[in-house]
Amino acid sequence: MRCLERVVAAAPDGIRVALHACSSDLHAAFEVPVDEVSVPAAGSTGIPLADLAEAPPTADVGVGVVDSSSPAVESVGEIRRRIDRVTDVVDHRRVILTTDCGLGQLSRSVAFEKLDNVTSAARDVRRGLR
Repeated sequence: MRCLERVVAAAPDGIRVALHACSSDLHAAFEVPVDEVSVPAAGSTGIPLADLAEAPPTADVGVGVVDSSSPAVESVGEIRRRIDRVTDVVDHRRVILTTDCGLGQLSRSVAFEKLDNVTSAARDVRRGLR
């Protein structure tokens, strides 16, 4: 924690600092003074979404809505349902949609399909917010 706090404190003004809390103690990650905490929520190692309610009110929350460990491409509807569950806990203005932990282990075509579906789901959700 002290190391992370030193890194954050050394960041130049105007630089957003994000922390990816993959397979870690989410509560400890929420104690680090960052602009964004990014967490996996789609795959088997995903965090319980109820825990997101404890995110610092000043931090945005990046939430993995597609599983980066599986080549199965989630449907737009499935991703929308995940987004809806997240926004039941965190204000939609603070949510940043991400993948669980990057897509580097998947084929390029699968990665693009997953990202296309995240984009479509985000557009659908955004239309519903107007």
